[in-house]
Amino acid sequence: MRKNYLRDLPDGRPPHKNKASLHDYLQAFLDFLRRPKTVFDFKDRSRFVLLLIVIIILLQKVVEFFAG
Repeated sequence: MRKNYLRDLPDGRPPHKNKASLHDYLQAFLDFLRRPKTVFDFKDRSRFVLLLIVIIILLQKVVEFFAG
């Protein structure tokens, strides 16, 4: 095998790779978020959801207090 295999290509450059679009990155990230890896991910995500619900309820109470 030759050391400089790039000489065998027509223009001497490495083959062109297709660039991933922003949509591909976003879809891969969302797939990663949907797929929990361990039991701890379930616990962390459930805590996050509960914290988010508590924050929404508190914000609603603050808005009701200042509005009425």
